[in-house]
Formats: sequence, C-alpha cells, structure tokens
Amino acid sequence: IRQFSAVDGSVIGPFGETSQLTDPVDLAFSETGELYVVEGDGVVSVFNAANGLFVSVFGDVTSGVEEVVNIVASPLNGELLAVDGRAGEPARRYDAGGVLGDLGETAVAGRLVDIAFAGGLPGSLFLADATGSLYRCAADGSSCAVSAAADVLLAGGGPSAVAGNPSYAFSAASSAAVLL
Repeated sequence: IRQFSAVDGSVIGPFGETSQLTDPVDLAFSETGELYVVEGDGVVSVFNAANGLFVSVFGDVTSGVEEVVNIVASPLNGELLAVDGRAGEPARRYDAGGVLGDLGETAVAGRLVDIAFAGGLPGSLFLADATGSLYRCAADGSSCAVSAAADVLLAGGGPSAVAGNPSYAFSAASSAAVLL
C-alpha cells in the first residue's frame, strides 16, 4: 500500500508495515484511527493509521465461502462491514469475534460492488451494484431504496466504486461520489 500526499498527489512511499501483505483487496479507515486491510483470503489486518505500524489481525471475513470485494468501518458502532461479491448476497457485519450477521436489507437484486457511509444521518449508507443501481439505506442497512437521481447518472453502465463524502458528515448535505 502506498501513501500519497493530500496536498500535491506525489508518492510519499510505502505505508508503514503494509508491505507484508501479499494480496490486498480493499482498505478502510475507522473513525478511531485504524486502517483495516482485507486480503484475497478474507483475513483483515489492522494498522495504525498515523504511522502504518501493524496492530493486530482483526479476523477472517470470508467464512470460507464469501467473495469479499469491499469493506468499510461503521462510524456508528465500529463494526466492519463487508460486501460479498456474489449475486444477491447481502453485506455482512463483523466484529473481532467474527460474523454478526447480515446487514439489514442489503441483499439487493444485483451483485454488490461497493459500500460507503456519508455521515451518521438516517439514509447515510450507500450501496452500488454491478447492474448500475445506487442504493441509499439507513445506517443499519434497513429501508434500502434505489436512488432515483443515481439511476439517471448511471444509465451508461454500472458503478465500480462509491464513497461517502466526509466533508458533509452529519449534515443534511451528505452525499456520495460514484466512480463509473
């Protein structure tokens, strides 16, 4: 994992002890200063976000059968949420002890490709699927509905990533960016 300057985009170099990873798939920062990195085998390692030093192994988020394509740390309760890339599978909730269960109503019709939070307001969880839909859900994964505005924006093809805009966290202007 490489670190880049937020000022000018230049490469700073390898990020701490993350070079020990062999097959990183996704990463997520927590609200409490950790960097979570999931590898292709589902093992999640935790690093100090300030210096990149290894802290611990969080656990395995695949249970041997899932295809994890994205993770996010919940700003509400510290749980790690993982997107299973197989069609029709819900996002799942994990803590250091293992799987806690499915995340609300997140088993959408298509194959999920990403998950993100945009502040702590109800409706702040966004899910993108491979069919071109962007879903907005309550933070607990309930009340998921296709975002009408996103349907228009995504008419040309499915999203490959979605990210919550932290600039508007906990405000009525919360938003999500979608990579097409």
